[in-house]
Amino acid sequence: MARTNPYVYGSPIAAGAAEAFADREEELAVLEGALASGGNVILLAPRRYGKTSLLNIAVGRVVERGVRAGRVTLADCTDLQDVCESLLHGILEGPARWRERGVDAVRELVGHLRPRLEVAPDGSLRVGLDVESGRDPWRRLLYDVLRVLEAVRATGDEVALVIDEFQRAYELDDAVPGVVKRLCDEMPGVSLVLSGSRRHLMERLSGRGAPLARVGTRIALPKVPRDRMCDFLVRRCATGGRMLAAGVAEHIHDLAAGVPNEVQQLASHAFDQASGNRVRIADVDEALSRIVRQGRFEYVAILRALAPSQRRLLRELARGGPKPSVQTGVMVRSLRVSNPSAVRRALVALEEDDLVEQTPEGWEVSNPFLALWLRDYVGDD
Repeated sequence: MARTNPYVYGSPIAAGAAEAFADREEELAVLEGALASGGNVILLAPRRYGKTSLLNIAVGRVVERGVRAGRVTLADCTDLQDVCESLLHGILEGPARWRERGVDAVRELVGHLRPRLEVAPDGSLRVGLDVESGRDPWRRLLYDVLRVLEAVRATGDEVALVIDEFQRAYELDDAVPGVVKRLCDEMPGVSLVLSGSRRHLMERLSGRGAPLARVGTRIALPKVPRDRMCDFLVRRCATGGRMLAAGVAEHIHDLAAGVPNEVQQLASHAFDQASGNRVRIADVDEALSRIVRQGRFEYVAILRALAPSQRRLLRELARGGPKPSVQTGVMVRSLRVSNPSAVRRALVALEEDDLVEQTPEGWEVSNPFLALWLRDYVGDD
């Protein structure tokens, strides 16, 4: 019997491959409802929790229902010009459907922005924008770019735009959330989903008293519940032509600390490791060893880039058992610093580098495989 590895990790799942995505039906329902009805959503999720896959699937489903929707990411933007051009490109590709309208009709729609539009040889649309000199010109252009969504809405269809890694715009200009808040108030029929993977920044933007507080539904994406993730692993393994016992699925889940991407990564390696029609505990353990071995050079580089106190804190948080409180006298002594404030500064630095995250159980190393490696690592502090 031919066997095809059924697990997907490392890259977002496309809209048409929802069967490879674990659970999230509740969050999908909320997102679909908002996208199809002009509602706004703030979505917070650490990296590797399936945020982008969730958004892809939600957008794909509402597009099938006739919603003019699209998704754009700001992850690689380096200034507000990049932000404005990325947003306009996403609007034209998604809600404005430039391929249906044609370039001339699109130029008419956005002519007031004086864009540079060019269809590349591969059929893609290239977008450029310029501004005149003056105070805060790119902020004003950002406002005007997003108002294009209202013009698209005038066609009568529901309109929605997902802005992924939104916190990047805030990092570039802390006035951007205020601009977006104004737009949310002025475009009640347009759905904006603002999502981000740097939770501490998204919390700062959407928490109590923040610029984006109460602009819409707020979703903090948790790990997939253990029972649902394990059921998913068992079902997917069967589609690949191998059996996976519930206990083995639980072993995979727990070794990967329930982080969705890493759970699928370990399951994928274990599937390939298996030689018969069943994935066994020994296959999982060998797959884990291989993953950690392959990652050791990256892990050493991560440690070497950290200050000594950050390195010690990361190792403390990687220890098994109850999660340590980060600002106790014991932690101060373990990190060899002078006071709890120094511990806090080390923690903030690790969080900003996406190396640790706060969970209901306490602070954890974000990458469970890095945490496992750190437990056995012997090196300089």
